[in-house]
Amino acid sequence: MNIIRMTSSLYNKCFSLINMRTIKRLIYKCFSLTGVRTIKRPVHKCLKDLAFLKGEVIILGVENMEIQAGHFYFIKDEFFEKIKDKELMVNKENGHMRPCYYCFKDNRNNGLYWFIPVSSKLEKYQAIYDKKLARYKRVDTIVFGYIYGRKSAFLIQNMFPTTMEYIKEEYIKQNKKVTINDDLKNEINKKANRVLELVKAGNKHLVFPDIINIEKILLNK
Repeated sequence: MNIIRMTSSLYNKCFSLINMRTIKRLIYKCFSLTGVRTIKRPVHKCLKDLAFLKGEVIILGVENMEIQAGHFYFIKDEFFEKIKDKELMVNKENGHMRPCYYCFKDNRNNGLYWFIPVSSKLEKYQAIYDKKLARYKRVDTIVFGYIYGRKSAFLIQNMFPTTMEYIKEEYIKQNKKVTINDDLKNEINKKANRVLELVKAGNKHLVFPDIINIEKILLNK
């Protein structure tokens, strides 16, 4: 039996609703269903518990995660399997889950998000930063700052885009969403968007992954 979990963006397109009659009509339109077998609870009380059956396909619930710029997320394995860019940072760090990623939204394409890997390998990236600073007199591709009291390196040089379907979960610590102060957030966003504009203008060497190609794959799927 196949399970399909709708993203919140698909939900918003299909179920901007106020009554059950409208729900059924739009379900038929969006999914060509022949009938609604089960609705576990009224939609206005619990959207996540919607369950519809057609043949051997269940459309179950809504992935209603809200993606917030300036917060941190983990990316699904499916993204790296699909893109297959050898420059993406997919290796685990220190035996833990692959690095968390700082998020900022794309200014041009609604539904596209950019992710910046975060690393605790300060000595390694400080040496790279110092070398670039001595050569170019400024560095926009690496930023240092504190996450939950721990100094980390934000690797703009390794950033990449993705869409909501490949976002696994938000980084939660001690039952709180992990974020950073506004000054650091503004610095990262400013430098990341500057680098992004330069890459799109032809300076592809600033970022290791082929972000132009990745963006095309995501937008043309």
